[in-house]
Amino acid sequence: MANLIRARRSVRRYVHENVARERIDELLATACYAPTGINAQDVLFTVVRDKDEMDSLRRDTLARLAALKEAERLPDGIVGRYLGYAVNAWQNDGQDMIFRGAPHMLLASAPKDAPCPAQDTLIALTTFELLACSHGIGTLWVGMFMHALAVCPELVERLRIPAGHMIGYSMLFGKPAVEFHRIAPRGPAKVNMIG
Repeated sequence: MANLIRARRSVRRYVHENVARERIDELLATACYAPTGINAQDVLFTVVRDKDEMDSLRRDTLARLAALKEAERLPDGIVGRYLGYAVNAWQNDGQDMIFRGAPHMLLASAPKDAPCPAQDTLIALTTFELLACSHGIGTLWVGMFMHALAVCPELVERLRIPAGHMIGYSMLFGKPAVEFHRIAPRGPAKVNMIG
């Protein structure tokens, strides 16, 4: 387990092929055992299980962002600039800066009135990530899509996430198109020792 945690890497290049549905189902069936506040067990996994559906979501998302950019309706500040860069990269070079060509995506949500919706969803995604990595499946926590959801809320409906849910985060996953040969340097741990 220690080696798995140390060797985990963010994957930004993927093979354009589906992970076996049985494997995805197995990972989700295990990830649902992640702990939740007061054992609420109400995390909803929304998964894009097919690369063709992912391609459709990719095109739709970038088209919506392009329309907002054209209308000068992207948010001010760094988020708007990053989303604008993503649109430019897609339109000018066919480069996918948001989804990184991943064949799959997972979102974790929970009812807004749950005891710990934010914490529960992040714990569930972390559990999924470690399980996926143990099977050679790469993952990436994808903040750019979270920003896209904020400016294109109609994408939440497209993903059929219930209106009363809070989306904790989104994660890309698939077979990595890159191989890492060493553990990324980290540490030492920052520790506030009491006693």
